[in-house]
Amino acid sequence: MSNPGSSSPPKLPVFSTVAGVYRFVWGHRSEYLNLVLPAVVILSLLQVVFGLSNGETDIDGGDFASSRGTVGLFLVLNFFFVTLIAVAWHRRFLMPTENPTFFSQLRWRMRHTRFAMLSIGIALLAFAVMIMPLIVISSMPQAVALPGTVMLIIALYLMIVRWMLALPASAIDKKMSLLDAWRLGNGNSWRLVGMTLLANIPISVASLLVLQIVTNAMGIETGTLGRFVTIFVGELFSFTAVVVGVSILSSAFHRLDRNRGANPGLPVVDHE
Repeated sequence: MSNPGSSSPPKLPVFSTVAGVYRFVWGHRSEYLNLVLPAVVILSLLQVVFGLSNGETDIDGGDFASSRGTVGLFLVLNFFFVTLIAVAWHRRFLMPTENPTFFSQLRWRMRHTRFAMLSIGIALLAFAVMIMPLIVISSMPQAVALPGTVMLIIALYLMIVRWMLALPASAIDKKMSLLDAWRLGNGNSWRLVGMTLLANIPISVASLLVLQIVTNAMGIETGTLGRFVTIFVGELFSFTAVVVGVSILSSAFHRLDRNRGANPGLPVVDHE
């Protein structure tokens, strides 16, 4: 009798996974809106009140230190909300029998701290891996530096998506190191990259079209209301991308983790 943990990893189906993720998000659109709308409203208001636009401030003779503080507050709040939403949506995807309340999903717990620290750790590790090769590449002739930089970015992205498989595990309180996550993604690096990129195409296209329509409707010289509406729409699409990306990671993690027999207690989730 074969050991499930020794079986070769399955090849993640790129197109059916992306389609399944969009069906899942659409099927749970009310829960998705309830989860993201508080963050979208708060961040949109913050940008309007303090003159921010996508995390940057319009400095017109103002105090630069104060402006930097405002941008810093925006970035911290954005990271706070992304963490809350990501953890809640990972659990919604992977633990369908759990019935959290609206307020319980927006309450910071120890799992959110672990998730946030893991996210920061992945970002720092990616920076550490990238900095030395970039220094070397920058000293090369331009004909070599440009393709070298492109290849480095591709290689880094391949590593990041493998490490990020630890995030859904963290959200459901399962211990998984970055090395374990790396091993879990064996044989599926390009498929993970393909899924994440393909899933973002519809959101990116829709965002551009809707924002263009809103901008045209509001006119070039928009007032406070017009500015709020435009920022609100942009933030809504940004958090939609977060939810879709979280669902992609959850789907990949679920399929790969169950295959190796590492988490037999994880429920069978058929979102594909």
